[in-house]
Amino acid sequence: GLAHVLPPVPVVPAPYALRCPTPDVRGHGLDALEQIIDQEGADTVAGFLAEPIVGASGGALVPPEGYWQAVRQLCDRHDILLLTDEVMAGFGRTGTRFALDRWAVLPDVMVAGKGLGGGYAPIAGVFATEEVGAAIGKAGMNVMFHTFAAHPSACAAADKVLEILDRECLVDQAAATGAVVKARLCEAFEDHPHVAEVRGCGLLLAVELVEDRASLTRYAIEQRITTRVLAEGLRQGVSFYPGGTGEVRDVVALGPPFTVGAEEVDLMVDALVAAVNAVTL
Repeated sequence: GLAHVLPPVPVVPAPYALRCPTPDVRGHGLDALEQIIDQEGADTVAGFLAEPIVGASGGALVPPEGYWQAVRQLCDRHDILLLTDEVMAGFGRTGTRFALDRWAVLPDVMVAGKGLGGGYAPIAGVFATEEVGAAIGKAGMNVMFHTFAAHPSACAAADKVLEILDRECLVDQAAATGAVVKARLCEAFEDHPHVAEVRGCGLLLAVELVEDRASLTRYAIEQRITTRVLAEGLRQGVSFYPGGTGEVRDVVALGPPFTVGAEEVDLMVDALVAAVNAVTL
């Protein structure tokens, strides 16, 4: 890995309700963040960077209500910038234009991509408030850019994607379809002994697999449970996504296109249920 070349930075736990050591998931996360700020010294903390809804690394982890509003207040109190990573969740994936919109919270800086190009061209962007942008403006042209930044073809694709998202109300469609898919999965896995949780929102959804549902005992890493479920899913005709890393693992994620239809939803749900059953039962 590349961990050895990255500078060490303080980290806080993601709001992971399933395995939170206390029932107060919101308080647990906020206490950890405040503790880090106090430990490091607020005057040394430039910003707090996080995914509003954790994508691949956590498998569609949705924080509890009030979490992001409290984080925003905490950052404001200590004069810390709030930076969000919406690369996976942004541009409608979670059923709102951006994931943080769900809680009516505005970041100071946002990084987003993937959905911006709709799969037609690789493009990402950094978006900031006027206050943050003004600091860059003061630097004049003494700002580093990249060779392939703002490629005209990619920008044209992104412009058309944004137009279609609005014209065809695809963000609302992602929210509605996602609610149907999640309800179907919750029903299918309600009593499954090896599915700990169905989670996510919009069309960013995931199931977490466990060896024992009652105790939340994980499978041994050597069993490669996620890889086997993904392989079985391909045999069923559907490609699923491996989620989780480190503390979170054995997660199978779903991220279909916003235009997915009823027949494709049936295929997707049936394939995942069949794949999980084939591997775990």
